[in-house]
Amino acid sequence: MQKWHKGFILNLIEWYDFAVFSSFVGIFGKIICSQNSVNYQIFYGFILMAMGFLSRPLGALYFGYISDTQNREFAVIETLYIMTIGTICLAITPTYNFIGLFSILWFSICRFVQGFALGGNYGSVSVWLINNLNKNLNFYMSCNQVGFVSGILLGEIVVAIFKSYSSEFFFTNYAWRLCLLLSSIPSIYILQQSGKSVKITTSKFIDSISSVYKSEAYIYIKNNPLKILQCISIISLDMVGFYMWFIYIPQHNWSSNGDIFKLNILHKLLLCLFLPICGVITDKISNHIMLRCVAISFIIMSIFTPWNSFYFSIISAIIMAGCYSSMMVWIVKQFPSNIQSRVTGLIINLTALFCGSLTPIISSYFTIQFQSNISLGIIIGITGILALLSLSKNE
Repeated sequence: MQKWHKGFILNLIEWYDFAVFSSFVGIFGKIICSQNSVNYQIFYGFILMAMGFLSRPLGALYFGYISDTQNREFAVIETLYIMTIGTICLAITPTYNFIGLFSILWFSICRFVQGFALGGNYGSVSVWLINNLNKNLNFYMSCNQVGFVSGILLGEIVVAIFKSYSSEFFFTNYAWRLCLLLSSIPSIYILQQSGKSVKITTSKFIDSISSVYKSEAYIYIKNNPLKILQCISIISLDMVGFYMWFIYIPQHNWSSNGDIFKLNILHKLLLCLFLPICGVITDKISNHIMLRCVAISFIIMSIFTPWNSFYFSIISAIIMAGCYSSMMVWIVKQFPSNIQSRVTGLIINLTALFCGSLTPIISSYFTIQFQSNISLGIIIGITGILALLSLSKNE
């Protein structure tokens, strides 16, 4: 259980950083946006956010290589090390007024580094835990997922405290820096306690990337394209559902209605509550059945936009708890153990690159153009249909 606790804490810290960034996405959007419209600022903020997705597949390849060929726990510690560096550098980013366009470049590089670390974390931590747990896999993986939801929740609560008790000038210019620096304190402590010396060299990185084309992982992906596409459609349930319901919807509504923020906090608390329950249920019925229920729920939910009610918070939390309690174990078990980290991390982060980064951008664009939320329902519905078809093929 010590490994489960460590995975929980690592998830909490790294996703706290993610939550802080997404909470300030509108403010970051002002850096490159001359428009006064909040929708436009959020739109450009999501473009900056997408920079972190570009490096996630590279992180998955690098840390997956370390995890599969050397040491899974060491790969996990390295992700925290790199995330801490990226977060500290982001927190001290000079303002646009101080260094002009170089501020955007600095900002983008920091996001690139954070995405690199997060790309390694998402696959490596899960594979490491699954290979060290003998029973009740879905329950313990659900508890581990509570760590990532708790990190996001903690980040949003910290942001809310700054928003409530600081001036607009302080909140816009300094609060996001302090929020990011707060996470570096426990990160540095954990790195010191781990007792592991982290040394990332250029040759080590090049070896991990160049080995892709001559590795068992590449051969497996090349020979099993249908299985890879099936896994991507299942992962899309996570990426589209999370970034639509937990990132896009709160950002657009929080900007116009302060009460929505309280609903968003409740949303994540409910998800934390339902995750272990769904994990127990998944262990009883099977991952396949739970994922089919999630896919069908996506199709049904696509009818009921714009999802602003209290009942939506309950229903969507249950749906995503079902997804998180069953998806990761199902995905990892699809691949041989000697390539699990590389293949799992790569397809998760490639899906995140396209679905995670594009879902808020596309939704923002269509909302601006048509002043309607109909595109949200269409995206959710298509995601559910594709996942259901893939699960049918996998039977």
